[in-house]
Amino acid sequence: MRISGRMLMVAASAAVGALVVAGLVAVGPPAEERQHRLDELRAQDLAMLKNVIDSYARTHDALPGDLATLVHENATLKTHDPQSGAPYGYDMLAKDRYRLCATFARDNTGTDRAPWATEWAHGAGRTCFEEVAPVRGPPTGRAL
Repeated sequence: MRISGRMLMVAASAAVGALVVAGLVAVGPPAEERQHRLDELRAQDLAMLKNVIDSYARTHDALPGDLATLVHENATLKTHDPQSGAPYGYDMLAKDRYRLCATFARDNTGTDRAPWATEWAHGAGRTCFEEVAPVRGPPTGRAL
């Protein structure tokens, strides 16, 4: 039995289509993957902010008054959401405690797609993380 060129083309197209569908099922639609990537960037930004805040606290024995103070020391620091442009939240809670907040698109609890997924686990929407800074002297409040 001979296979015509047309039948071969149909079979090849079907195989390519099946691979595309399998790829979308494995990684998710492009829009969903984009939201996941933006959430990863938000978590990376918060991790960098935490590092710079902790460094500032070690050097100055106090928390910075706001995130703008940190930008003067680190011009590449990202203090705004990569998609909306809204500033990340930062609140001093005590001499050695502070809170960082961001608005996430998706829930990442229970996933392990990123190395910081456990430390920066979040639901969809605004999520805040309380941190303890390395400020000398007796700590205030309860330990996290």
